[in-house]
Amino acid sequence: MKEKIIFKEVQNSSWLKILFWFLAIGHAAVVLVKWEESLQFIFLGLSLLFAVIAIIFSKLSLTLTTKELFVSFGLNVFKRTIPVKEIDFSSVKIEDAPLLYGIGLRITPKGRLYNLRPGKAIWLKSNQNKTIFVVTDKAEKWKEEILKLR
Repeated sequence: MKEKIIFKEVQNSSWLKILFWFLAIGHAAVVLVKWEESLQFIFLGLSLLFAVIAIIFSKLSLTLTTKELFVSFGLNVFKRTIPVKEIDFSSVKIEDAPLLYGIGLRITPKGRLYNLRPGKAIWLKSNQNKTIFVVTDKAEKWKEEILKLR
């Protein structure tokens, strides 16, 4: 039987792309001004590092199917899956993810946090004590859809 997608959200991070372009422009300026070669390599290295970070963390996908809840960044390098049958439905709640927690993939006192911005997050755990903690603009809708699967 094919899995039916119940709800899906994809968030894109423009701030990482902007940061990458600032570094690329900075690198071009260093080359044009003909600064020391070591500075050119530093800017090139930073630009490549932020390009990789931008590719990995530029997109956050959250998908709820009839069989699983799946969260992933970018190219599915960092992902978490909880089968629906393992969700502890009494744990599903909306939590605040303060700016102090940062942006990206973070280990917090409430579990592993996936976010591209601070704000409201859906939080739940499984019967095996795995947690999903994801910032989303549609936290109430996610909670509603997850609880419908009881």
